[in-house]
Amino acid sequence: MNIPIAILTNSTMFDTDEVFQTLLQFDIVVPSLDAAENETFKKINLPHSSITVDCIIDNLIKFSDIYSGKLYLEVLFCARVNDNPENIKLITEAVKKIKHTKLQLGTISRPPAFDGTKALSDEEMLNIAKYFISHGITAEITVGFKELFKNSTLDTDLHSLIISLLKMRPCTLGDMVAVFGESSDKIAAILSEIQQSKEVITEVFNGETYYLHPSIRKDA
Repeated sequence: MNIPIAILTNSTMFDTDEVFQTLLQFDIVVPSLDAAENETFKKINLPHSSITVDCIIDNLIKFSDIYSGKLYLEVLFCARVNDNPENIKLITEAVKKIKHTKLQLGTISRPPAFDGTKALSDEEMLNIAKYFISHGITAEITVGFKELFKNSTLDTDLHSLIISLLKMRPCTLGDMVAVFGESSDKIAAILSEIQQSKEVITEVFNGETYYLHPSIRKDA
């Protein structure tokens, strides 16, 4: 059986040739990129003083240029640390330079190493995912809705999750495909079922069809 082998890395050793060459042999490489400017990078990753995020980004670009496997870039967001618009904008610019398969977005889902560190809400994570998607980046949330879904194989769970999502924010079909990591055909089929029960309505904005829960309009 040909089972893909994956490795997670904090991205700090790509400048070591032995590590660089070894990582090229993996089927899937998942490097972290939690910041794209040094002040935020130091706050969230606490790196050795010799390590800079500029060097990490440069090495990720070099690696992606010759890597033939799947490259899943991973960003872990912490509230009031690296979730500011400027850092997200800079991460977007960096990610566009790196040849990657997709961008995985997470937040704190287990007891953190430092007191006072807080996770982002589902809505905040969704807004960040939509920002990346709006800039042409394939992004998926790996906690929150995604975490709930991956623990079950029942379509009824995805049905409920889509409704929960649309109660928070209008989304396009593409948005939901990115958030849940499922095919557009599967999401569209479930949306069709939900629409028949009047739990979801659609609106066209700027030429795109958005799905939303009726309660959003009632609360407005």
